[in-house]
Amino acid sequence: MTKIDPGSKEGTERVVPADSLSTVKMRLPKLNRPHQRPVKTWIEEHLKVRECSVFVKTPPNQETQDPKCGCGYTRSQHPPDTPTDSSKSWDYNFHTKLIDCNSYGRLNFSDEDGNQQPQFVKVAVDYEDSEKVKTVIKLFESRWSLPAPNLLISVTGGAKDFHVLPELLAEFKRGLMKAVKSTNAWVITGGTNTGVMKLVGEAVRGYSGSNVTAIGIASWGIIKNKEQLLRSSKKKEKKKLVFDYPTKASPAAFEAYMDPNHSHFLLVDDGSQKKYGREIAMRGAVEAAICNHYQDNYNIPDGDMCRLPMICILVEGGPNSISTCVATIRNGNPVLVLQGSGRSADIIAKAYSYSTCAVVYEGNRETKQRTLPDEYWTMLK
Repeated sequence: MTKIDPGSKEGTERVVPADSLSTVKMRLPKLNRPHQRPVKTWIEEHLKVRECSVFVKTPPNQETQDPKCGCGYTRSQHPPDTPTDSSKSWDYNFHTKLIDCNSYGRLNFSDEDGNQQPQFVKVAVDYEDSEKVKTVIKLFESRWSLPAPNLLISVTGGAKDFHVLPELLAEFKRGLMKAVKSTNAWVITGGTNTGVMKLVGEAVRGYSGSNVTAIGIASWGIIKNKEQLLRSSKKKEKKKLVFDYPTKASPAAFEAYMDPNHSHFLLVDDGSQKKYGREIAMRGAVEAAICNHYQDNYNIPDGDMCRLPMICILVEGGPNSISTCVATIRNGNPVLVLQGSGRSADIIAKAYSYSTCAVVYEGNRETKQRTLPDEYWTMLK
């Protein structure tokens, strides 16, 4: 057999036995390749999360072997070289740092029926900023490919399980899904499998039609089994797309599972755990950004663009729910109160029944304003 002998001079040939070909090895020079940084995904490149970077013993007089930091994690849950600060109370603005997003993908609710695998992402509380929140809208559009809505429905109220008359509950679920179907609306809730969020999830599950965009915005720190959703730095696991999310064990205090019937989850992180309400400002910012981004022209005579219409639905709820309703109305959006669901909803409904209506003129606009008589405020006090 005639082969080019690697050891011969260029342009010459010689016969090499076939059985000796396996011993012939080409020696190639080593290439000096520049150091390559690991490729980041779009989410890792554009979204950040918060990580506690300073240990603040809270309360300061703890004598336990593994004391807690103001963030809610123990000393052993912090990196060994984490510095200590005892001069002030824990504050994410001073005691955390921003790092690349380390939790995103799809959820497999392994203990639940159905094969839906909702998408989720952990995001720093910083994105409540009016400019930074635009990155979240890009996530909705370019990464999650959500269809543009014609209406935004924000459901707020009781975060714990509560009793509602079956007839009223059925009417709420039926009315909610009718509104979603007729307007191609997005629904936003607190996202956990408790209280009013669970009721919304049940309504979505019972809806036989096209996919419903139900976005849960919750605090990362209160999510049960959140540790299983963190992406590993190992090369094989770094490209993981689907995360098993078991929901059998009962959640501890200040913890809750995500609801399996929502389609997407935005998990707001300030570096702490087991602290409710960290998502409130972020949720308001996201809702406002959605309304501003998805504008539509409703044939107004002067051709001005209108914000996407939004309605807030209150079911039961506590003091924070009343504050949410006040903020919603001040932003020019209506609130629908489910009378008979209890607590805050019933207080507002009762107040409305005592109110009187008056026409108010603001420039060329005529609006109706309702006011409460003085004796009602006295009764409330």
